[in-house]
Amino acid sequence: MVSIAVLICTALVGACGSRVEDRVVAAETNTGGSAGVSAPAAGDLAPDAGEIAPGTTTGQAPAVASGTAPQQSGATGAATNAPAAKPGANNNGGATSTTPQAGPAPCTSSGPPITIAQVGAFSGFLGQVFSGMKLGMQVWAKDVNARGGLGCHPVQLLQKDDQSNPSISSSAVYDAVQSRGAPVLVGSVVPIAIAGYRSAVDKLKVPTLGGDMVAPDWKIDPYLFPQGGDILSSFAAGIDAVGRLPGVKKLAVLYCVEATICAQMRDGIPGPNGSAARAGMTVVSTQSISLTQTDFTTECQNAKNAGAQAIFSGMDGASSQRLVRSCNAIGFKFPIATAAVAIPANVVLDPVVTANGMYVGTAVAPFTESDTPGLKEYQAAFAKWAPNAPLDGGTMLSWSAGKLAETVVGLMGPEARTKQLTTAMFMAALGKIKNETLGGLTPKPGLTYAEPGVKPMPPITCAFLVRFQGGKPSAPNGSKPTCIGTPAVNPAEVPSDLALSPYARLNGEHHVSLER
Repeated sequence: MVSIAVLICTALVGACGSRVEDRVVAAETNTGGSAGVSAPAAGDLAPDAGEIAPGTTTGQAPAVASGTAPQQSGATGAATNAPAAKPGANNNGGATSTTPQAGPAPCTSSGPPITIAQVGAFSGFLGQVFSGMKLGMQVWAKDVNARGGLGCHPVQLLQKDDQSNPSISSSAVYDAVQSRGAPVLVGSVVPIAIAGYRSAVDKLKVPTLGGDMVAPDWKIDPYLFPQGGDILSSFAAGIDAVGRLPGVKKLAVLYCVEATICAQMRDGIPGPNGSAARAGMTVVSTQSISLTQTDFTTECQNAKNAGAQAIFSGMDGASSQRLVRSCNAIGFKFPIATAAVAIPANVVLDPVVTANGMYVGTAVAPFTESDTPGLKEYQAAFAKWAPNAPLDGGTMLSWSAGKLAETVVGLMGPEARTKQLTTAMFMAALGKIKNETLGGLTPKPGLTYAEPGVKPMPPITCAFLVRFQGGKPSAPNGSKPTCIGTPAVNPAEVPSDLALSPYARLNGEHHVSLER
């Protein structure tokens, strides 16, 4: 998903209306009954091809974009009370979770229900880009309720559309917390509206467990808790993969102009210490683009004239589609490096865009795989609840955010099963997370939240790799991450009200060597 320029200017979504749509997934658990959630209103988000299936298994595996996902044999059915796989059981190359592990006992009764809120760009241009994140949270909520609830608390999932508008995003947070009683937000999707969203969660002192992880705010804000690796490491993983292709050593960089992350692409990829140099590549062309462009012929010609053999695409999936077609028209064909935040399933399936290979770094485990406990559970849940939905990076981002919530609640102890879960309980439990990989969903060394509300977690400078070739996704390295370090962040590009924060110092170089 980044070709990240998911970061599209607010003008593109301004015509989507002013109403914040809410979607509620009823909290039905297998301990008996419903938590009393009212049915969605008539104006709520319309069902689509990826809508959650009824609570009966079909025995079919979900499509992994191309529809070729293997059937998960032997995976624990989501609708049982059996304990979930312990987070940290498989740790991507040897890192061991030191989060206290206590296998959860089956739920025999339900505690008070909990409202989990997800705020995101669910309409307009970004609505398509992030549709997987909306679906991923729905599937997680359905699955966790089938297993008895979040720590035996039935989940009421509240999904609020912020239309990529910071003001609406802020209002959505206040409504979810103050009016709807949500003690925590999970899996929020705010790459453009991050300023308004962050302002609200900071004032309310309410944590967000996982989300899109695009903006630098995820690394420096004490109430945003990323569930995966650094986005710049995701860029680097894609570039590293392209640099390993035979005869591909010259890279053109096209970066968006609509958001902070765009400038980080510009500054973090070229240069002697940039991602390209670390991958053994030379940047021969650097050009800014707008996500509103309908044609990229000029940029294609400039890259071709400079001798580029590959392109880093710092843009959303739809723009990447237009880029490839513009370049094809002048006979310029190339592999693409990018990151997974803005590559929805329709781009994965596009054989034209992926004809020469699209190498995508991702901050959480590849959605194509099933070789860790966390991935097995993910595949089984989608096979049960959304068997016809194409998987993509967005579904994995939300699923992993939900699994982070499960891990945090599990650390509250058995006494929390009968209590109303509060924000204070979430903040206290977050401090117990140490080197947590969520069963293989997060790269090593895993998540560590040493002082929640005081300082952010140490950066994770590893990322996973997914390759899209001819409309078919695969993970060349399986669930083994690539670790090549994170380029330093330019302090001038950090949001102005955070620029002087001591947290910004955590954004410096954290290099992990990579054997080439």
